[in-house]
Amino acid sequence: MEKIVPLADSGVKGPLGVAHLPRLWLKGVLAAAGALPEGYRSGYDGTNKDLIDGIGLEPEATLTYLASRPSYMAFEAWVREHAGRLHAGAVAATNATIAAHQKTPANAAEVRARAGLTDASAGGATLLNALDDWTSVHAGIAARRGSELQPIVPAVSTQSTGPLGLMHLPRFWMKATLAAAGALYETWLSGMDSPLDVWFCEAIGLDLEAAIAHIRAELPAYVAFETWVAARAANLAPAEIAAHNEVLRGREKPEHVAARERALLGIEAPGYRPSIELNDLVDWYTIHAELFSKAHR
Repeated sequence: MEKIVPLADSGVKGPLGVAHLPRLWLKGVLAAAGALPEGYRSGYDGTNKDLIDGIGLEPEATLTYLASRPSYMAFEAWVREHAGRLHAGAVAATNATIAAHQKTPANAAEVRARAGLTDASAGGATLLNALDDWTSVHAGIAARRGSELQPIVPAVSTQSTGPLGLMHLPRFWMKATLAAAGALYETWLSGMDSPLDVWFCEAIGLDLEAAIAHIRAELPAYVAFETWVAARAANLAPAEIAAHNEVLRGREKPEHVAARERALLGIEAPGYRPSIELNDLVDWYTIHAELFSKAHR
């Protein structure tokens, strides 16, 4: 089976609000399907251990359940039932531990070199692992550009940020990169077709058409694209980035779109329509459905 890079980074949270939980799930189900790339850890160590211990899960039971390849929604339901520490204090402490995790200097230097990041002070594991993931996906796309590519779910969350700390920019780049290579699922919207992309570029003062044209022409890696954006977007002062991020966190989908996605996901709560969470859940649902269908062909 073709390997799939787990694009949910450690800072991404699902509806439970627990950092790394989506990545733990995604690595677990990919490993169970034989689709996790070499070098990714899906066992009880590293950040996985921090998370499992932090919210009071039993390690063997957790990994055994993940080996059954549950959907993400089913995994969150299982965690709600089995985690011994899901109160706000424990979740906040676990999230803080995960956010503070640093790579070793040697490993951090290797990742920065692969990603093209020149800031020698960048050592946070969440950022560097995300950059490494995006670099791997980009390299695979660039190497096969011009050939027919299978669609790829752009599962970089709007929650995710690059060195600038600007939410949605990595997802914007990933969707546009996949579209430029002919590898974006037709039901995912990018550029002028995406209301979120249009709002985002207007908010940061970036010419959307120029950004899409640049990606189509150059197919830049993420750090190179972020550098390009930083030189051209008008509204990227730290306070402006914080304001953009706050608006993004509060965005909701139109009810007719949210209702369709709730039905797909089996969410019964009426009126649930947070934009970021629904996009993430649809991404993860699609990846899981693809894994399941391929396993039974």
